[in-house]
Amino acid sequence: MTGFATLAYVEGRDQTRDEATRLGKIRRADNPYFDPMTAMFVPYDPNAPRSGAVGDEYLPGIVPLQARAGLRWHEPVADPGWGVELEARIVANQNRVATSLYEIATPGFTIWNLRGFWRPRNHNNFTIIAGVENFGNKYYREHLDYRSGLGVFQPGTNFYCSTELTY
Repeated sequence: MTGFATLAYVEGRDQTRDEATRLGKIRRADNPYFDPMTAMFVPYDPNAPRSGAVGDEYLPGIVPLQARAGLRWHEPVADPGWGVELEARIVANQNRVATSLYEIATPGFTIWNLRGFWRPRNHNNFTIIAGVENFGNKYYREHLDYRSGLGVFQPGTNFYCSTELTY
């Protein structure tokens, strides 16, 4: 039996969002925009901030704290012919969001996955892999899934099977 775990965390803040960008000064000076209220083209202020807010803010699109932990049962040899793995994927809630860009917070979740592999005796270069993802049928949403504006809830329990041939 072998235990395993991974942990990933990202932190980032935009500390200059109330300043004009270097390229923004060049682009804004040469490219006026159309103001529908006055029906006229108006030149950009080259010193205008990139966003209407001031101060620092979290960067958009940051994944939340994530961990994977589990156990693998396998033959007690260097190159096992079979193995089974039970894994928990743990994702923390994400409230470090860019509110000025309408990013919304998401709750955390934990899903359980089970997978296994088998190599037939006479075919060490051929592997059969199968598994079940989210076997607890958890109803959850990934933080960076923006397909419908507010995100899409992930599918429930799903199964997969694959083969691998190495030569």
